[in-house]
Amino acid sequence: MSIEPVSKSSSPRFSLVKEIFSLDLRSLALFRVALSSLIIIDLVQRSFDLKAHYTDLGVLPRWALTQGVGNRWHVSLHNITGMFEIEAVIFLIHGLVAFMLLLGFKTRWVTIICWILIVSLHSRNPIILSGGDILLCIMLFWSIFLPLGARFSVDHALDSGDGIYKKVNQYFSVATMAVLIQIAVVYWFNWIAKLHPTWMEDYTAIYYAMSLDMYATKLGTALLAFPLLMQAATWSTLWLELLGPLLLFSPIKNGAVRIAVLVGFILLHLGIALTLNIGYFPAVSIVVWMIVIPGVFWDKIANLCFRGSKTYFSIYYDNDCDFCKKTVDILRVFLILKNARISPAQDDPTIEPIFRKNNSWVVVTSDGSTLIRFNAFVYALKQVPVIGYVGFLLEPAPLLRLGNIMYTFVAGNRSLFSRVTVHLKYKDNSFKLPIWAQVLAVVSILYVVMWNIAVTDQMNFKIPRVLYWPGPMLRIYQEWHMFAPYPALGDGWYVIPGKLRSGSIVDVYTRKPITWEKPEDVSETYENNRWRKYLLTLYKAKYKDERLYYGKYICRSWNTSDVETEHDLTTFEIYFVEERTHPPGEVPTIERRRLWGHNCYK
Repeated sequence: MSIEPVSKSSSPRFSLVKEIFSLDLRSLALFRVALSSLIIIDLVQRSFDLKAHYTDLGVLPRWALTQGVGNRWHVSLHNITGMFEIEAVIFLIHGLVAFMLLLGFKTRWVTIICWILIVSLHSRNPIILSGGDILLCIMLFWSIFLPLGARFSVDHALDSGDGIYKKVNQYFSVATMAVLIQIAVVYWFNWIAKLHPTWMEDYTAIYYAMSLDMYATKLGTALLAFPLLMQAATWSTLWLELLGPLLLFSPIKNGAVRIAVLVGFILLHLGIALTLNIGYFPAVSIVVWMIVIPGVFWDKIANLCFRGSKTYFSIYYDNDCDFCKKTVDILRVFLILKNARISPAQDDPTIEPIFRKNNSWVVVTSDGSTLIRFNAFVYALKQVPVIGYVGFLLEPAPLLRLGNIMYTFVAGNRSLFSRVTVHLKYKDNSFKLPIWAQVLAVVSILYVVMWNIAVTDQMNFKIPRVLYWPGPMLRIYQEWHMFAPYPALGDGWYVIPGKLRSGSIVDVYTRKPITWEKPEDVSETYENNRWRKYLLTLYKAKYKDERLYYGKYICRSWNTSDVETEHDLTTFEIYFVEERTHPPGEVPTIERRRLWGHNCYK
C-alpha cells in the first residue's frame, strides 16, 4: 500500500513539526496486528457470557437498556434482537472482520466496519465496560484516518502503485498529529484528575489501590508490606503521566526520546497488569504505545537481522496460475523475504522443465540446490528473520511427508483456488486522506479535548447541549479518572443467601454453604473482569433499578429444569460485604449491605 506524499516545504519549522508528529508505517502495521488480535481475544472471552450479557434472557434486556443505563444516542446493531442465535452470528461476523483487519485485507473499509461493530458491542451493555474498552474504541476510531495496511498486509502485497511511500516509512498527516495528541490527553487529564493529597502530598494512592482486594492480585497484596515502595510507585506514576507524553513531542533526538518514553509506559502498564485485575486497560495501553515506535528502532532491527546476510535465493512460480503468483507475493510481504528473487518459472529455460515435471514451484538455494513442494517452503521459512527457527521444526521426515501431501493437494487444485484469488485485484492501494477527512480529524481531536475538559472536576466547563450527541453516538467520549482523584476506599464481596423449595439455605453466588467470612482471595470470587465490573457497578445506588434484572437472571440460571423440584430456588437476598480501607496501620472495618430481595415466583 502506498500513501500519498506530503507536500514538500522548505520551511525548517514545517520540517521540525513533521519530524515530531510523524509515525512509522511499520509501527502502524504492528499496532494493527496487535489491536485486531486483542479484539479477537476479547470477542472469544465475551462469547462465554453471550447469553448473560447480550440477550434478553441476560442481566440487561433491551428494554432495561433503553429505559435505564443506556444513552439515547447509543446506537447498536445488537439491539435488533435479543435472541442468542442472532447475537452469535453478529459475534462471528465481528470476529471475521477483525481477522481481515489483522491480515490487512481491504484495510480502510475493514477498519471502519470493525469500529462500527465495536461501537455496537459497547453500546449494547455499557455496564460491563472498563477503561480498556473505551481506549480501544477510541483508537479504532483514529485508525480510520491512518494507513494501517501500508506494511505487512495483503493490501501491501497486492499494491501496484508506485508512490513515494513505497520505499519511505515515515508518514505525516493531520491524523498522526491527532492520534499523538489523543495519547497525551489520556495521561494529562488523568494527571489533572489526580490533584489530591493522596497523590500529591502523602503519596498513599498506590497503597489504597493495592488495598482493594476485589482488584489486587497476590503480588499486589504482597507489596503492601513495603510502604516506601508504594510511595515511590505513586510518585513515579504521577510524574510519568505528566512528563512522558510531553517528551513525545521533543524537538531534540525525537526517536531516542520516544523509545525511552515507550519503555517507561510499557513498564508502568506491565506493573499495573501484574498487581491489579482491571481488565484490558494495561494490554490496550501497551498496544497503543506501539504506534509511537520510531523508525530508528525498526532500522536497527533490520540491520541486525540482515547485516552481512549472503543467503540469497530464488523463488520461481507458475505465471499462468493466479493463485500461485498472489500467494508468493503475499508470502514475500508477510515473511519479509528480503533476500529472495521472485520470478515466473516460464522465464527461465532451466527452471521451467523442473516446474512442469513436478507441478510445483521451485526454489533455488544460495548454493545452487533445487527444492520443490513443501521442502521449498521450509527452506524459505528458515530464511525469515526472528521466526526462521520454525522452519527447522518442520524438517523431521514425518512432517515433511505430511506437508508434501498437503502441497500436492493444493497444487492439483490450483485452478479452483485461482477462481477465488482472481477476485484479489492488483491495484493502486494508495492511502489518500481526502480534505473532508482531514477536516473531520481536526474537528474530532478538538471535540475530544473539549470533552475531557468538560468531565474534569477542576475545570468549570460544560459541553453545550447541541454538541453533546457525537460523543456517545461515536463513542469518542472519554473520562480518564483511573484511581482519581483518589482510589476507592471501599471494596468487598457478594453473599447471596437463597432458600430452596426444600427449605435448605445456600449461597446462590458461590453454590456453597453460607459464610460471611472474608474469602481468602476476594478477587477470585468474581468470575472474570466483565462480571467484576458488572457486579461492582450494580452495587452503586445509581444502578439500583438494574438489580431486578440480575435477580431474574439468577432465577433463570438456577431453575434450569422445566419440572419444579425440591432444589428449585424460591427466594434470595443480595448482600455486598463492604470492607473500608483505612490509613496504613489501621484495621479496616466490615459492614454488610443488603442490596436486593427477590422472589422467583412473583
